[in-house]
Amino acid sequence: VQINIGTGDDQERFDVHEALLSSRSRFSRNALSGRWKEAEDRVVKLPEDDPALFATYIHVLYSGDIPCVSDSDAIGAKESLMLCHLYMLAEKLDDVQTKNTVVEAILSYCTKPQTDGNIYYMGGEPVSVIYSGTPENSPARRLMTDLYAYRGDQGCMKHCPKDGWPPEFLYDLTVSLMAKRYR
Repeated sequence: VQINIGTGDDQERFDVHEALLSSRSRFSRNALSGRWKEAEDRVVKLPEDDPALFATYIHVLYSGDIPCVSDSDAIGAKESLMLCHLYMLAEKLDDVQTKNTVVEAILSYCTKPQTDGNIYYMGGEPVSVIYSGTPENSPARRLMTDLYAYRGDQGCMKHCPKDGWPPEFLYDLTVSLMAKRYR
């Protein structure tokens, strides 16, 4: 099946095995079946998505791993932001397996010491990405909140401007910390 990502000069075409894509993505399975135009043309258009991010998604789809993440390499702010955008794409495509792979990478990033010996957390921008595109009961939101409530310290919040955090995250974090306090 052909997937067109982006628009105009920035548009890229991806040819993906339909059986693999449909087995993982409920969105794609639905788009490619029934009376939809995509089912007839065998072309899915996603003009609002980023071709580079979709290429990463395709890599995960075929290999099962995320290219920027390995046990031996530290990932930085750019990669943590990419992980959150990748989660959002998997959420849009309704691909639970890729969402789980991303969650595992985020957990590894936020719970294991990196090559410099430090443990890092998602900053305000990655947390904002998750909060801007997920519903209130999202496991990804719960993950962000739990990482800060159970593993974070005051230093991990001080590296971002006060207005760099989504208000919903701060509320969820406050509730989580209060619940933790009374356990």
